[in-house]
Amino acid sequence: MRILLVSDLYAPVIGGIEMHVAGLAAELARRDHEVAVVTLGHSSLPSLQREGDVTIHRVDGWTNALQPFYRDGMRRFHPPVPDPGFVRGLARVARSFKPQVVHCNGWSLYSALAGAPRNDAKVVVTLHDFSLVCAKKTFVQRGSVCAGPGPLKCLQCSRETYGLWKGAAITTGLRLSSTMHDRIDACIAASETVASTARAALPAEKIVVIPSFIPSPPADTDRGRPPFLPPDDGYILFVGALGPHKGVDVLLRAYESIRTEIPLVLLGTRRHDSPRSYPEGVAVEHDVPHDAVMAAWAHAGVGVVPSTCPEGFGLVAVEAMASGVPVVASKLGGLAELVTDRETGLLVPPGDAAALARALRELLEDGDLRTALGQGARERAREFTSERTTLQIEALYERVVAET
Repeated sequence: MRILLVSDLYAPVIGGIEMHVAGLAAELARRDHEVAVVTLGHSSLPSLQREGDVTIHRVDGWTNALQPFYRDGMRRFHPPVPDPGFVRGLARVARSFKPQVVHCNGWSLYSALAGAPRNDAKVVVTLHDFSLVCAKKTFVQRGSVCAGPGPLKCLQCSRETYGLWKGAAITTGLRLSSTMHDRIDACIAASETVASTARAALPAEKIVVIPSFIPSPPADTDRGRPPFLPPDDGYILFVGALGPHKGVDVLLRAYESIRTEIPLVLLGTRRHDSPRSYPEGVAVEHDVPHDAVMAAWAHAGVGVVPSTCPEGFGLVAVEAMASGVPVVASKLGGLAELVTDRETGLLVPPGDAAALARALRELLEDGDLRTALGQGARERAREFTSERTTLQIEALYERVVAET
């Protein structure tokens, strides 16, 4: 089958969606499919690149002209409307490649849908977050899980995050683009949490829950101990964006309160709202390559995923679990589907620093509990392999292609 994967961003940009698309592309190619990727171009990256059996096309788009509005020039997310330049570039690749399936990730979906009537390919979208119905992609309003979208409500909410004009543009654009949702042939939701919100925008019969996965490492991967780690194993490890939506501020308050000599290691990406200082005992490393992240999990004692916004899936939690590390996670969104309390980790109320501190202290002080939960975590993580997920996605491709 000829499969064209479309993604807002792609490697070398580091992120869960980018890793998912790259892993899926490699696994599909390994299973003898013809695979190409289309993503937004960047002046520092080649427009055409070959990675194994996968061809990456980086096409120009009008989105590049919006660079002054992005905090990170490498992370230029597609707007929630068709980008005329990206549409043309995607159409050019499609004419040559002749895909049977165009599989979209992110708001670049709308450029693909704008061109959908001009080719016979089926359009599939994977929802890693809540971007089909939420301009902020978080499905959170004023610190709480949103009850559902509404025109004025969404305008007010997005303004608090983006500012008046940018918020209005993104919210209005997403609402206008929603008129193209009937061109989507199938929707993959990364969790039941994501599926439940997607049903506000799509017929339920078009939505299927297929979880994300952690890529299988190459056989020759060297996962020696990264030099930035503390000298002793058993530290607490957080991986993710260093912002309040990931609960970093809550974690720092909890860590200060437990007064432990065990270090807290934060591996993450800087944001405009990242902490400007950290308590004693906290080690911070930015923009760590994925292999080094997985090596860090191998030496960790406890993982912590204290997100205050619902996660669409929770890839970081699965990576920790696959390494046999018990996870303390927020009882919220996809995390609550992944982590089973007192079987694979501990669940705590989101935003509750005192509860987070109690859970961390319990795991740090009880080695038998850590071992038991770590074993349960490793077993649970075996459900999220690239091979298993790709089989489900292949079956979906075959079904939608067969439909007339």
